[in-house]
Amino acid sequence: MKNILTILLTTLILFGCVKTQHIENHVGMCDPISHIHDNQEVINNNYLTHHPGDTITLVGLDDISRNVLYEAKQTLEKFYKYKVMVFENNIDLSKKEYYDYKNQIVDCDYFVRNNEFGKKIIFITTKSMRGDKTPSVRGYTTLNGNTIIVKYTQYMSTTLKHEVGHTLGLLHCDNISCVMAIYNDEYDSGNFCQSCKLKIKFN
Repeated sequence: MKNILTILLTTLILFGCVKTQHIENHVGMCDPISHIHDNQEVINNNYLTHHPGDTITLVGLDDISRNVLYEAKQTLEKFYKYKVMVFENNIDLSKKEYYDYKNQIVDCDYFVRNNEFGKKIIFITTKSMRGDKTPSVRGYTTLNGNTIIVKYTQYMSTTLKHEVGHTLGLLHCDNISCVMAIYNDEYDSGNFCQSCKLKIKFN
């Protein structure tokens, strides 16, 4: 995985997209339909202001369709107003990126642990994923972190919005219609509630 990230991020640095600045990943966050990490019962006040125009990079893993990546790009550009770069080629997973290679279950935490660079990267896969102690997740990231991994499902759009919200410091929300809520597929509005918007100054 380090080889993958080294090659990928060296390329991005050459294009001026990434600063080699380590930002600490604070607390693990994973979402099956969404599960909050045990250690995240603490109250978080470390919100990051949403900045339209920030750059985020999308990377396809293995056989993910390029159409899926461009669908994700459109979601992020429209919702967060980010500048989204789609990495030119998909990256093949090696055995060490799997929690269970035989059953093709990706180890999400491995991706998060091995990104020591400063800008946000989103990996998208068709594989099953395991996050920390959770056996099945749709999306995985860290609070205020820079690495996100998402499984392509019919809920990819809301999963992307939700996981990026975590990287801006948002915890799970009690408002069942908020995109930061959990177990709320039937009620998800695809948008932040007013409270979450205020926390990250989202317009």
